[in-house]
Amino acid sequence: MRKRWRTEDRREPTADAPAAARRTGGPFGVPQAAGYAAFLTALAVFFVWTTGVPGQLSVRGHVDAAYSRSHADDIGRDAVAYTSPLTPTRVAGAITDRWQPGRGAADADGVYLRYADDSVVILRRQHGSIILVEKTTTAYPRYLDHVAGHWDR
Repeated sequence: MRKRWRTEDRREPTADAPAAARRTGGPFGVPQAAGYAAFLTALAVFFVWTTGVPGQLSVRGHVDAAYSRSHADDIGRDAVAYTSPLTPTRVAGAITDRWQPGRGAADADGVYLRYADDSVVILRRQHGSIILVEKTTTAYPRYLDHVAGHWDR
């Protein structure tokens, strides 16, 4: 005759052990609250592990965390500027390793990456690159000569 695992204690609760405190989440006697806490902790660890450091949940956050901010190179309120000592192609490679763009274009002036809502434009500078992050709606007309035929409007 096969013995079945008991998933809960079927004895009547006593006065010193209320029923709610004795509920278990399985055959090993783990309280349900501890099981939920372990599941949520594992889920949080997985989420942080797959997305990286908090604040890097978008290409904009990744660029902000990985490159030096350059307020002087901002384009009004449209584009936020960052700098890197690397060439535009190396910067683009580092960004696209982490965040795959929907579309991209490159020419002698720089690399133009288009994402769902944002664009990342990496232009050549004398010593490295300037990285401009802005909404695609303002980047498309600004860089039309470089991205026409490569980006969808």
